[in-house]
Amino acid sequence: MFWYIIIPIFLPIILGLLLFGWYAWKGEYDVIARDSEHLN
Repeated sequence: MFWYIIIPIFLPIILGLLLFGWYAWKGEYDVIARDSEHLN
């Protein structure tokens, strides 16, 4: 019964972090970092 509560809550969080980490590793967020430097 415990896992029926844990899995629906933590599985989307884990998948979201994995997706974020994948894009960060591939360098997708470098453009955003460069754009924010011009605003300062």
